[in-house]
Amino acid sequence: MKRKAGSEKPQSAAGPSNGSKPPSVVGGTNNGRKKARTAGGGSKKARQPEPVVEVDGEDSDVREVVEELAMDVGEQDEVEEVKPRGGSRKPASKDSTANARPSAAATSKAKGKQKAASAAAAKQRNGRKAEPDVLEVDEEEDDVMEVDTPAMDIAAAYNAANAKSQSKNSNRRDPSAGSKPTSHPHRPPKGHAQKSAQDAKLAAENARLQEEVERVKGHLEDLKGKFEELLHTRQTEAEALMEEMVKNHEEKTNVQNELIKELNMQLAKEDPLFRAALSAKRAGLVLLTRDEADQELREYKAQIHNLRQEVNTAKSVIAQKDEEIAVLKQQEKELRFELKTEIDRSQQLAKNPRTAPGSATRAGAILKGDDPKHSKVITLYEDLTSILVPGVKFSPGKEGEEWIFTCIYTWKDDLDPTVKERSLNFSLRQCKEPSAENPGQLVDSVHYFPLSLEMESPEFVEGLGFLNKPFSFPKTQLSLFVRTLYDNLNNPQEEDD
Repeated sequence: MKRKAGSEKPQSAAGPSNGSKPPSVVGGTNNGRKKARTAGGGSKKARQPEPVVEVDGEDSDVREVVEELAMDVGEQDEVEEVKPRGGSRKPASKDSTANARPSAAATSKAKGKQKAASAAAAKQRNGRKAEPDVLEVDEEEDDVMEVDTPAMDIAAAYNAANAKSQSKNSNRRDPSAGSKPTSHPHRPPKGHAQKSAQDAKLAAENARLQEEVERVKGHLEDLKGKFEELLHTRQTEAEALMEEMVKNHEEKTNVQNELIKELNMQLAKEDPLFRAALSAKRAGLVLLTRDEADQELREYKAQIHNLRQEVNTAKSVIAQKDEEIAVLKQQEKELRFELKTEIDRSQQLAKNPRTAPGSATRAGAILKGDDPKHSKVITLYEDLTSILVPGVKFSPGKEGEEWIFTCIYTWKDDLDPTVKERSLNFSLRQCKEPSAENPGQLVDSVHYFPLSLEMESPEFVEGLGFLNKPFSFPKTQLSLFVRTLYDNLNNPQEEDD
């Protein structure tokens, strides 16, 4: 709460006699004047008292109090007397409070002077023993001005008016007895307890209201900060995400609509009924003109012609494949027939080991129609190598021509005619292949394939050694190949009993 009266009590500057005065009398007198000025506010200013000549000793103090009381008697015209009311005291309205401020100031001044006079009289009568009571009066005067509210001003004015009326009556009865106390010095003033309770209640209410105001101010500052933040923030994170999602959805929808439109246009070109349906959906049933119908008919005829050409091409390809299949089947039949013939011949040769070499009897048949000189040369080669060539075939290869020779090698012991002859059927394929040393260079190679080994005895097959499996060798090693045939078939361990 605010204090209108200063805590420091001014002292009189009248001279060295102030040192002998009790501090309660001097302070009480000055404080009473100061309170009167404060309570008055903008109203009439209290008349300044005449300077008082202080005299050393207690008589000077009593004289000063009497003079002040005499001055108050002259100011009674300015103070409005308020009659006490029964029951509780209620604060007046604002207008009455404002009007009562000047009178309250004057009444407060009179009350202070009356208390000072009572204190001085008690001091004169009891000596130094009344000093504590005087100090208590000063404290009460300080408490009077601690509350700065209209209710306290009214209470102070009311109490001052009562004190003023009592002082006035006492002065009228006995002017010379102004220095005597009118009440007991230890008795508290009238209405002091009730005023203290009101002061405490008002102080608590004022503190609560101040705390409420501070809390409301803090809440207001928080709301202001949030409002400023909302003003500076254009949109929240959730709003930004929502806007981005809506934008993406719109873009996706536009792309899908464009795709649907394009597909409908393509379908309308392919199917006129669908185009008519689309047109009917857009603007009802639409009939095709003659030109449009002719254009569509020409397109259909062109499509049919293209499809027929594709069918004919496929048929020609199929016919060509069928011819190739037929040729291959015929070749297969011939090969099977030749294979069967060779198998039968080999079996016959195996049964008749003493027969003459095949070259002597079949050379003419193989080379029928050729020059006799050529046939004689071939017969000589067959007799020298003991190899009969019953068939020759040609086929195109990766690196050029390929020739396949079907051969029969027959071994016989010229020194011992009783030894059974042995024959081996195989084929030799001559072709060109990349060289092992230089892959970029092609060399003539010969591939060996044994035939009809399943018809020979296991002992005979084992006696052949590596000749019972296919292998290849350079063409320059043909003579070595013939020597290997002779050595393997001339094995004495393979002779039959």
